[in-house]
Amino acid sequence: MRSVLLALCLAIPWSGSAAVVPYPAEVRVGVLGLLAPQRVEVTSVSELRSTSGHTFAAGRRVVIEVDRESLRFGGPSRNRWRGRSISVGARGERISVVVHGRNVRRRLLPAPVEFSLRGNRVVLVATFALEDLVASAVAAELAGVTETAALEATAIAIRSYIATSRARHDDEGFDVCDSTHCVHSAGLVEAGSGSDAAAVSAASMTRERVLARAGHVVTGYVTSCCGGETTTPSRTWGGKDLGDFVPVACRVCSGRSTCSWERTVPATSIASAIADAFGKPVPSDFTLRTRPDDGLAVRTVTIVAGAREWTVYRDAFRMAIGRRLGWDTLPSSNYEWTTERRRYRFRGSGRGHGIGLCMMGAVELSIAGRTREEILLAYFPRAIIELLPRPSGGV
Repeated sequence: MRSVLLALCLAIPWSGSAAVVPYPAEVRVGVLGLLAPQRVEVTSVSELRSTSGHTFAAGRRVVIEVDRESLRFGGPSRNRWRGRSISVGARGERISVVVHGRNVRRRLLPAPVEFSLRGNRVVLVATFALEDLVASAVAAELAGVTETAALEATAIAIRSYIATSRARHDDEGFDVCDSTHCVHSAGLVEAGSGSDAAAVSAASMTRERVLARAGHVVTGYVTSCCGGETTTPSRTWGGKDLGDFVPVACRVCSGRSTCSWERTVPATSIASAIADAFGKPVPSDFTLRTRPDDGLAVRTVTIVAGAREWTVYRDAFRMAIGRRLGWDTLPSSNYEWTTERRRYRFRGSGRGHGIGLCMMGAVELSIAGRTREEILLAYFPRAIIELLPRPSGGV
């Protein structure tokens, strides 16, 4: 009966007091911030104009880079201008950027793209149409996948996440970032062929649809592989449990060797990562103490450094390690460890935080013939699918 309710709700617009979150036609996205960008090369197939009043010919490369306490920008000639911020390109255009920082990445972005100086790095902000961002995120999360039901279920979940998470980076001047911290995205994707085309189609076929419960949008978390059972936000990050999530057994991931992992990390590397993340110096003789709870082998991690100690939730510890040592150091939030000779051996299962839609499970269920509604019901058993309300006057 519940799957029937899911299907029927697709045609029913959000109404009355349930209209908590309106349809966000556009989303401001922070681009490649984890690279700590120092230099960005910008090109466009059309003439580029900037908020500074400068014009650059079509196809000409514009360089924007950190220069002491300002940004320096201009073409390959000797002409250079300085400023704290600049916006490049006209609305409706597409701009190619090559970002140089800790690594080098290329992105195709919707114009205009804003560049500003924050500390000693360039901050890039691109304004995406919501459905373009959904398609981009689906393509990034399910690269190479063409299973329609899995792609469409993921699109609905990601749109739900965006609709409820647009204040995560307010202090930085944008809504969400393009890393796995928010909405994993690799820029605009084309509706040509292959998996990118399938992602664009998934966004289009589910346009405006979100997960909902009791009059509000449910945050549509997605995880690569749950490891056999999904978890909840309160178990992973603490905070109040709104009742939107319950742990769900996933037979697809349970017992799979591909979901299990083991890593050995030197204590000195962990100390450096903790110091970076929490701003607290950590001596090399620190110890870690865990507290299990609510069926979890590890609920919280306590760092003990001499007379000082502080406690964080298990995923905060994982993210701290990942930022310094690489995201594959602790692939999931489901782990335990042992110590030997100042090295920590972590054993775990799954990939990601383990909350919400398990994408490995979604793909297998799609192959087995399940619909997008049945897949979402499996991982969000308390939610239904509804349409986001349009702002007054439409978009």
